[in-house]
Amino acid sequence: KIKVKLAGSYSVIVTNPSGCDSYDTVFLATNSLPEVNLGPDVSFCKGDSAIIDAGNIGSSFLWSTAVNSQTITVKTAAVYDVQVTNGNGCIGRDSLEVAIIPLPLVLFGLNPDTLCISEPSYKISGGNPTAFDPSLATYSGSGMLNDSVFDAASAGIGAHELTYTYTDGNGCSNAATDSMYILGNPVVSFALSAAMDSICLATDLVTLTGGTPAANT
Repeated sequence: KIKVKLAGSYSVIVTNPSGCDSYDTVFLATNSLPEVNLGPDVSFCKGDSAIIDAGNIGSSFLWSTAVNSQTITVKTAAVYDVQVTNGNGCIGRDSLEVAIIPLPLVLFGLNPDTLCISEPSYKISGGNPTAFDPSLATYSGSGMLNDSVFDAASAGIGAHELTYTYTDGNGCSNAATDSMYILGNPVVSFALSAAMDSICLATDLVTLTGGTPAANT
């Protein structure tokens, strides 16, 4: 027997001890291996995912994760290998490395965090880190007129959770929250007594009363 690796015709002549010959010819064809290209290595932000596609529709697949589909969804850092077997039983392989980019550390502390409802709108701050591009560092929540301006009257009386979202140079985003407390203005009334709503010019100093609510001091 012989071992062959190239396509072509192979003939053999067999002579028995009596000197009689016999021959046969076989044509050998080679089948192509499946072309497996998972593409360049992949990196994405923590919490995201990516789909890896081995191509070769109709073939059989075996991933290093023991999955047998053409595509897999990955969420963790690792090297992913795939073995692809086509209809002729030929096998192709490829691998791809996945890296995870950590999210930025984001802090948010409102100062002040308590306002009267009559306060004028203002540009909010307190998020860290900040960004030169305003679209990469935004505030959101009840009472926000846009990405940075807060309006107490729009928010209304009560506690409101505001969120600061920051996106870093890798395109990874993270967020932090803090609460803003909106207080209602006091209801004030003032009515002078009949004896005091008209006094003479020369009257001594008088203490006014009739305002409610009364202050403690």
